[in-house]
Amino acid sequence: LEAKRNALCEGLALAGLMPIVPQGGYFVMADTTRLPIEAQPQRDVKVNEWLTLERGVTGIPTSYFYSAENMHLADNTLRFAYCKTDEEIEKAIAALKSHASP
Repeated sequence: LEAKRNALCEGLALAGLMPIVPQGGYFVMADTTRLPIEAQPQRDVKVNEWLTLERGVTGIPTSYFYSAENMHLADNTLRFAYCKTDEEIEKAIAALKSHASP
């Protein structure tokens, strides 16, 4: 899984999503601050919708893991799974690289 994690992190970084590289597990968190989505409550949900529609890559909004009073702490993060097939990861990386953010 380390190679899959590293490949996904590289693709995320090239798309302007700064990965928070884990030591293990199945998920990578990424900072979405550089993406062109305005600040708003549950921004992570809006960023995920935008990524899905515009880039064809879907993450997991992290605000759902927080209590209502702390959801704002997740506004600029998304979670991405790398427990996927090599083909799925390569497809996601290609989509992210071909549509790198300005």
